[in-house]
Amino acid sequence: MSRSLNLYEAVLQWGYDNIDAGVTYSDYEKFLSDNDFSLAQPRYAEMFFEFFRPMERNSNSPNDALSRGERFHLQAEAAFKHLERVELQEAREGARKAIWIAAISMSLTSIIGVAQIVIAWTS
Repeated sequence: MSRSLNLYEAVLQWGYDNIDAGVTYSDYEKFLSDNDFSLAQPRYAEMFFEFFRPMERNSNSPNDALSRGERFHLQAEAAFKHLERVELQEAREGARKAIWIAAISMSLTSIIGVAQIVIAWTS
């Protein structure tokens, strides 16, 4: 995991990477500690429940599922947030490449134009 991601981005990426298998709260705590993210304990749970829902449909509440050690999956809304962020990053990278190519193209056009003027003047 790249440490350049902030906590929010990192948790979304991790949840998306584990969307099929699901995660447990202990997996989540281990992920945060392995990546040196520090947060107050109440905020850990708040963020977890903001992004994840129990995989079992019959769970009465997320806290009940948590106490039973059930697996959770990334909510659809959180998955879409992650995908939007990824698409935005890809669009930015594409724009950077397009600007670079345009700059090279403009430079070559200028050089060719100057060369044509010099050739025409010296002929």
